[in-house]
Amino acid sequence: MGDIVKNLLDDAVCEIVEKAEPRFHRPHIAVTLSSVSLKGLYDTGADVSCLNEKVFQKIDKKDRPTLNISERGKRFKSAGGELLQVIGKFLFQLKVGKKVIEHPLYVVKNLSGDLILGFDLIQKHHLNYNTETKSFSWKGGGRWSRGQLKVCEKQTLAPLSVSTIRVSAVSYTHLTLPTKA
Repeated sequence: MGDIVKNLLDDAVCEIVEKAEPRFHRPHIAVTLSSVSLKGLYDTGADVSCLNEKVFQKIDKKDRPTLNISERGKRFKSAGGELLQVIGKFLFQLKVGKKVIEHPLYVVKNLSGDLILGFDLIQKHHLNYNTETKSFSWKGGGRWSRGQLKVCEKQTLAPLSVSTIRVSAVSYTHLTLPTKA
């Protein structure tokens, strides 16, 4: 009987910890759209990039891009299978970190988040996410975050001396971009 109570108590504690501090956090990145700052969800499972209609309404009318009429009334399904109502497709200028890109976004009524950076944007602009360091980088950009050095031959150095040593180097690069708006 004592084992059952202990197991139940352990299960309850694990469930409480999981609710209070979830182990998996979906990757978000800070994005500026016109003068609106928000967090964009990096979502390789989303085919297209979407903006919440409420965020779209916050953009000054004079700064809003022109609607692509051919995309009006299109319907998508969310990851949960619910139908999403598309207001339209607009070409936006987005600032992600220090980089400015142009990309079409579907404005969607009642989108679960502010902005979803879908696979279309991720692939076209080569925005990468490193799951180990939880950081973002653009193709070809970044600075060393980790690396390995190996000496080419064994050498003995005198204490406090300065000497040139041949090494082989392997670097792992990433550019840390803000993850919160």
